[in-house]
Amino acid sequence: GMESPPYGDRMADDAHELAAMRLRESAIIGALLQADFDALTDAMVTALSDGIELLRGDADLLDLMRASIGANIDQLIHAVRYGLDADTMATPQAAIEYARRVAQRGIDVTALVRAYRLGQSMFLDQCFTMVRSRSLPDVLALDLIHDIVAMVSSYIDMASERVVNEYNWEQERWREHQGHVRAARIAEILAHGASAGAEAELDYPLAETHLAVILWVPHDDPNDTPFAALAELTAAAETLAEEAQVRGRFLLTPVDRATVWLWLPLRTPSAFDAVAVARRAGAIHQGVA
Repeated sequence: GMESPPYGDRMADDAHELAAMRLRESAIIGALLQADFDALTDAMVTALSDGIELLRGDADLLDLMRASIGANIDQLIHAVRYGLDADTMATPQAAIEYARRVAQRGIDVTALVRAYRLGQSMFLDQCFTMVRSRSLPDVLALDLIHDIVAMVSSYIDMASERVVNEYNWEQERWREHQGHVRAARIAEILAHGASAGAEAELDYPLAETHLAVILWVPHDDPNDTPFAALAELTAAAETLAEEAQVRGRFLLTPVDRATVWLWLPLRTPSAFDAVAVARRAGAIHQGVA
């Protein structure tokens, strides 16, 4: 009988050849990126600290940023060089530690997300430059770029989600810690009176007449995050302070997940109608007693 044309075999051979070339070129691109590691890390640290105002910090914060950037770049170069899938890679410990420190400093989480997006863009630019320098056939160059973009995008998506989660957990832990420190200071003042420096430490005028308030949420929802009720109670405290037209800042300390103690410095104690103020604040914040 007639032999079938070897076209299909040739196509399969071409595909295998192209895949093998892609792997070879990926390894070369990875090696070029590795040789450029220090310069790329330096450029990214500069771009991120210059471009994202919130991330400009002291030397300690910059060192942590450099460690985080370096660890992420190292992971990405490794993946390009050895053709790894993003979902096989763990988020570097240095990146997690940096996210925690950013949370402790009260820096907005959007700055962290922007850093990952900017880092992704810079890393891909460098990859494109390296691919271009190889003067490859168009089909091979496009396939290579497609592979790199898919892997980098997947890695950044995964890593940024992980560090944002870490940021959120650390922010809650840190608030709780700060709350405990503050509560201990207030308990000390209530028991023994204010010592020198207490006013500055609490950022609250102690030499005033104060209105003491206990605010609570009657039914703490167990499905809420640990700080959902406290966020609502803090908002109610801000409303009370506004309604009372108080001078300076109010002093608030959480007692538990669903209760806060609040002190307001009164400008004119005799003219103050606590019941009316509480009623107005209660109308604004349903469910807060």
